[in-house]
Amino acid sequence: MQKKVFMLCALLLTAAVLLPMVMPKLAGAGQLEDAIQKAPQGTGKGQIDPKAEPGYLGIPGGVKVNLVLAFVWAIWVGWVFSTVGAFGGVLAGVGHISVFGLGA
Repeated sequence: MQKKVFMLCALLLTAAVLLPMVMPKLAGAGQLEDAIQKAPQGTGKGQIDPKAEPGYLGIPGGVKVNLVLAFVWAIWVGWVFSTVGAFGGVLAGVGHISVFGLGA
């Protein structure tokens, strides 16, 4: 019985990890590409320059995220959120604004 439960959990975890990679439409990749194409193009504020180097989430001209810092920040926020509670939400907001650079 334990072996069946373990195999079922392993199968579900594998499916949850691999399915978005195999089927990008389920992961929302197509929707993001469509939104980028529909966004105003140019170099002004609120516009996307299609010739710019891709940044976060593949958005041209998007911010550059330090993945190591982002991972450490996520671990820290998760620990605080699971031990203290609501303050983890405050830290998550701070992370989105400062660590990821998504404030503006």
